[in-house]
Amino acid sequence: MPDATEPDVPVPDLPDVTVPDLPDITVPDLPDITVPDLPDITVPDVTIPDVTVPAIPPVPLADLPS
Repeated sequence: MPDATEPDVPVPDLPDVTVPDLPDITVPDLPDITVPDLPDITVPDVTIPDVTVPAIPPVPLADLPS
């Protein structure tokens, strides 16, 4: 069996591609940003009073509804 050969396929020349120059981009200067000083914050001392919780008396099991 003879070897199969591929026929020559002509490849056309590609046209030259020209890329136009991009224009210069100028970025404007940003203005200075000033942040004002925050005032001092004073938190007053908070006194929590003592809370007394009364004891719950025990309930006898015989008194519970069935």
